[in-house]
Amino acid sequence: MSINIALRRVRDAARLVAAMLQKLLVSVLLLIVYILGFGLTSVLLRLFRPRVLSRHGTAGETSWHEAEGYEAGTDDHLRQA
Repeated sequence: MSINIALRRVRDAARLVAAMLQKLLVSVLLLIVYILGFGLTSVLLRLFRPRVLSRHGTAGETSWHEAEGYEAGTDDHLRQA
């Protein structure tokens, strides 16, 4: 009977160690993915499109485009309901 108890304790300890390793590996791998994903994307954007990340826009320059064939009016809004 004592062999069964010892084996159960070993099995429980192995499960605990496996769960701790799993949490550690997942945390480390997610950190690596985060750094590579956002870091690499940021570096590539800074190299190829520096204007995209600028915090202040240049005067008179905008990325807004007016819709073609659209006339804003009260009647249009009422008919969409």
